[in-house]
Amino acid sequence: RHINQNSFLHEVKRRKTNKVFLNKMKLKHLLPSLREKKRYIVYEIQTKTPITHAEAKKEVSNKMKQFTGELGLAQAGLMHLKDWKDNKGIIKVNAQHVDHTKASLSLIKNINEHKAVAKSIAVSGIINKLRKKYFTKEGN
Repeated sequence: RHINQNSFLHEVKRRKTNKVFLNKMKLKHLLPSLREKKRYIVYEIQTKTPITHAEAKKEVSNKMKQFTGELGLAQAGLMHLKDWKDNKGIIKVNAQHVDHTKASLSLIKNINEHKAVAKSIAVSGIINKLRKKYFTKEGN
């Protein structure tokens, strides 16, 4: 195929302008009605010895993976938040998977060779409500 010099320069110029145009385009935000809804779950792990947040995160994630599988864990969007006080923590999960998460919490029996019982205390769509009630002095 024969390309003359003018058409080649025109094509190069067109590609450059498209590249500049694409770099300046911004992604639009999703409408609130199209976003996945999330819920925050406050959970407590009862043991005779205090445990670290890392140990709790590991055990909750493992039980969730064991109960729902890797696909269920991914769909739930399980995230451990930094809040940890007196063996209580907060996890963020997709609203459709709250029941699965609570069920997987109830499956926890041992953490680091120590007997443990995990239970959910509260579920909310607003994180500040949970932090105020369970992680500040005014709430306790």
